[in-house]
Amino acid sequence: MRSPVGLVVRAAVGLAVGIAAVARSNEASGLDDRRLVVVLAVAIVVAVSVGLPVLQERLGLPGAVPALIGVMQFAIYCCVPETDQIPQVVFAVVVLLTIEVAAARPMPWWLVLAVFGLVLWSGLFGATGRESALVGAVFAAWPLLLVLSGVGSPVVAAGLGSVAVVAVARTGALQPTVRPALLAVAVAAFVSLGAVALSRPRVDAER
Repeated sequence: MRSPVGLVVRAAVGLAVGIAAVARSNEASGLDDRRLVVVLAVAIVVAVSVGLPVLQERLGLPGAVPALIGVMQFAIYCCVPETDQIPQVVFAVVVLLTIEVAAARPMPWWLVLAVFGLVLWSGLFGATGRESALVGAVFAAWPLLLVLSGVGSPVVAAGLGSVAVVAVARTGALQPTVRPALLAVAVAAFVSLGAVALSRPRVDAER
């Protein structure tokens, strides 16, 4: 679905999924007072929804996108104080990954998006109002966004993006205030993006 109509459809569905994830976690996370987090969370879901076919194409290997969603879930688990909801969400990620690997082809974008939205919800809900955890939960989508950016090698972007989100989850996102989390995100994003920019896709190297 690469047509303009397809892009609009994916954007609309992504918007709906993003709003649902925020709305379902609002009471636990206190998002009413954190409008920037709401905007960023919804924008990330829309970006992933629109870019899913590109993500699947760039990574190539069946199961790669669900695996990055799994990394996102792990980073969320590492930083949010409330984790009771996570085992059920992990089950959904594992099922998606297993089906995609067994089928040896990417799953429909709407199915992948549904699991992605569920994982994001688990982070927003699990943050229970702690701003540092909210920052870590939203930043956990960084590996997908880094691959989607098209900078450098997709494999390197996936790897370094994964390291970056786990590092933030275990440092700034665990602090009682938001400032260390924002600093950790700034450093991790800058370092990982810079390192990925220095890499080159293998195809370009061979040329």
